[in-house]
Amino acid sequence: MQFLSLLKVQSGKQEQCLEMLKKIKEKPIEGITINQIMFCLGKYDLVIIGEADEVKTLELSARLTLYASMETLTIIPFDKGIEMLKDIYWFKHEEEMI
Repeated sequence: MQFLSLLKVQSGKQEQCLEMLKKIKEKPIEGITINQIMFCLGKYDLVIIGEADEVKTLELSARLTLYASMETLTIIPFDKGIEMLKDIYWFKHEEEMI
């Protein structure tokens, strides 16, 4: 599954969090593919986009929980989502309105 993790770094843990993310990026955890790590502005400080099963995603969260609070979302590529939704009534109904 693809995932997007939103991280809010804990006060005083910035350096440790960034070091952990550098290590994970340089030597990924087996079973986890990190596609991107980005800084962001707003409620969260960092975003991780990657691929892993649910257990490995939980492992990543557990490793980072010492330094940041996280919210992880399952993500689906747009084209795949459109394909999945094409037979759902509400989606068809919305298309007719456009």
